[in-house]
Amino acid sequence: MQEPVTLCTGQTYERSNILKWFSLGHFTCPTTMQELWDDTLTPNSTIYHLIQTWFSHNCLAMKKRSEDVQGRCLDLLETLNKVKGQTRVQTLEQLRKMVARHESAKKTVVD
Repeated sequence: MQEPVTLCTGQTYERSNILKWFSLGHFTCPTTMQELWDDTLTPNSTIYHLIQTWFSHNCLAMKKRSEDVQGRCLDLLETLNKVKGQTRVQTLEQLRKMVARHESAKKTVVD
């Protein structure tokens, strides 16, 4: 949600979506179907900040996880250069599984 706004009914919507709803001739709340007695769109800064906080926290966690996967891939690639026989086969299998599960691992191996 980029620009959350609240209607007089207390329901919150994305500004562009509720404006589209209004442009289609609806003058009711899409959730409650109550007729709107006031067409004011009040910015919902609380929801906006909660979304931003959640996104930044989860985005950082995903980035960290991606970096961990890339680091593990680099370790496995380095190990491949040092080992032979069954250890090499096991390392290749670990690398194959990692690449199958993680897009960032695929990019690391290709690069």
